[in-house]
Amino acid sequence: MQGEEEGLSRYRLRPPTPREERLVEGFLRAIGFKVNPYAEGMTVLDPGGKFKEVFYLPWGLRRAVERLPLHYSAGLNLGSIGERGFRPSLHLARELAPLCGSPVKCIRLSPRGEKLFLYSRDVYGDNIASHTSGAALVVGSNGQPLGWGVGLSRDGLLIVKPLRDLGWYLRRGG
Repeated sequence: MQGEEEGLSRYRLRPPTPREERLVEGFLRAIGFKVNPYAEGMTVLDPGGKFKEVFYLPWGLRRAVERLPLHYSAGLNLGSIGERGFRPSLHLARELAPLCGSPVKCIRLSPRGEKLFLYSRDVYGDNIASHTSGAALVVGSNGQPLGWGVGLSRDGLLIVKPLRDLGWYLRRGG
């Protein structure tokens, strides 16, 4: 029982390190925020593997959550930090969708572009209704969030490369 308790004790939320804060803030700046709106409530779940989950935990919930013996998640999942840096979550996409255009950089797709994006395929040209360069929230023609992508332009051709899309959830079996 002692070994099991020690293993479970690593599933605790903790404050982010300065490096982790910089990774999240760098992403938020890239999509249009001047200041990290989640700075005061960021917490990290680090079970000791290759990636760490980053959450926003409102101040009012902190005391209640801190009393729990085990943390799997709490609050809004902002994303994960791994070998490739910060990867925003689909939860964050849904949270930020109402801010599309100001301050959040967004890419809007046509109905055909939506389908391509949700199959994790690059989207080109006429399938892109509105485009911005760099990391952005990707939304469908109805404004619903589809995930995160990167807007590129090569020789005048607009391209959206998926970073994480709603189809990912279904493809991975989750």
